[in-house]
Amino acid sequence: MSCANRNGHLLSFNLPDYNYDYHTLNKSINTENIYILNKTNIQTESGFKTENLENVQDFFKRKLDNNVTFDYLLKDSNNNLLLKTVFPYEISDSDLKILESSTNFDFIILSKIEYLEYLDKKNLSKNNNARLISALAGAVATVKIIDLKNKEVFLEMSCTASVNDANYHFEEALDNQNPVISTIPVYKKSISLGEKAMKKLLRKIK
Repeated sequence: MSCANRNGHLLSFNLPDYNYDYHTLNKSINTENIYILNKTNIQTESGFKTENLENVQDFFKRKLDNNVTFDYLLKDSNNNLLLKTVFPYEISDSDLKILESSTNFDFIILSKIEYLEYLDKKNLSKNNNARLISALAGAVATVKIIDLKNKEVFLEMSCTASVNDANYHFEEALDNQNPVISTIPVYKKSISLGEKAMKKLLRKIK
């Protein structure tokens, strides 16, 4: 996107690119099933932290109404906690078994946001390696829904947001009167891309 400033010079704004990857054939969910929504795993320099992201909660509340639970404590008859209620994105088989056998949930919804600065480049997919190799900023948002009955991934998709190198210069105008000024990145840090990528990804879930 470009526009002229008050001096008549052309400015070019480097908007993010958004690319989607569908890891399963399913892109829709059954609103009649019962779901538990895990907190979003958000990547930091020291690992992952978990947060209740408002846009994630709002989306699934609108989508599933009363068929989604955000916070759940599984306790025994003596009020002892049986199961932690915040899970890593790669949830263990043992936690899935407890959820399936001790609750009435049909599915668990997991989500995560990863940032370019902290991504393990060795584990990047071929597509994301190409998208992020020269990026100034980038983030990957992913949503996964697991069927608790058969322990299989029912739906998984991701959105990669990236801003290319902001030092890129376009060719000067043909008349050489209005040279294009260096590209101005709208998003200078990956952190500002993460929730934006998640919002766009959620719109893809039918």
